[in-house]
Amino acid sequence: MRLRPALVRRVLAVGCISIVGCRPDDRAVSQVEFAIPSGATFAQIIDTLAARELIRFPIAFKAIARLRHNDRGVRSGGYRVPSDIGWLPLLDVLVEGRVVTVPITIPEGFTLLQIAPRLAEVANVSLEEVENRLQDPNAAAEWGVPGPTLEGYLFPDTYRFAPGVSLDLAIQAMIDQYRRFWTGERRARAAALQFSERDVTTLASIIQGEALRTAEMPTISGVFHNRLDIGY
Repeated sequence: MRLRPALVRRVLAVGCISIVGCRPDDRAVSQVEFAIPSGATFAQIIDTLAARELIRFPIAFKAIARLRHNDRGVRSGGYRVPSDIGWLPLLDVLVEGRVVTVPITIPEGFTLLQIAPRLAEVANVSLEEVENRLQDPNAAAEWGVPGPTLEGYLFPDTYRFAPGVSLDLAIQAMIDQYRRFWTGERRARAAALQFSERDVTTLASIIQGEALRTAEMPTISGVFHNRLDIGY
């Protein structure tokens, strides 16, 4: 169905403030939280937005979404937006999937069993399930890392995940960060020392396990390198 120009003009006239997203003053604006389930129709999404009082003219909002081809591009997930957000910014948020995320920090030196509780919390699954997944004998081959396990390959960093994120997606993000660490320059340095990627990761895990404090790591590393140099 093609929208008549006259209808479009009326839509724009009625919703101009909401579409532009301008605010009448500088009063504090509250935040509105809502969730878009996977597989929800656009009609159901509009009902959710209207129930949260984010849109007052559902038919006009639907027309604008169709004009922008946004009515089939909304991503599922949990959202938090200002209560006075305009129509166009709201559609941008939904189509770009700017879902609410929570931070998860993996410190350097954490073992798989220390990482597991943090993954269990953000993925909303049992600790046992996470531990079994991380310690699966086939995990290294599945994720394409040198192995023999995932120990040392879940890169320490701060990540942001949507609550309830798939456990495998969270693990993949950490391994992707590990792969980004291995630049051409670092690979060349390892090769010059006659170390493989697996050798470096294994040695780093050992050093971190031996050290009580970060300041001790260079000394412990030096001891190991000296032993390797003399073949001990």
